[in-house]
Amino acid sequence: MELRDSLIQYIKEYLAEDPDQIEGGAQPLITSGLLDSLSLVELQAFLDEEWGLRVPDEFMTVANFDTLDGMVDAINRYGEKGAADTG
Repeated sequence: MELRDSLIQYIKEYLAEDPDQIEGGAQPLITSGLLDSLSLVELQAFLDEEWGLRVPDEFMTVANFDTLDGMVDAINRYGEKGAADTG
């Protein structure tokens, strides 16, 4: 399963009060009230447990994680930064 699909599935199953309202893509999730800010902590734990991605707190912002597109982009940017830091 791809990261994007995994994220949307997790959000619908565990974070959203009404999964039918979650469309993904560029849809605002936190600023629209579909998810709350605590969801960032839960997403961070999910990424670590399911994907082995230890995303640091400074990347776990509403600006980065308000939309599914933003989440995937932020995770990809973090991966590139992490690779550069260790390379």
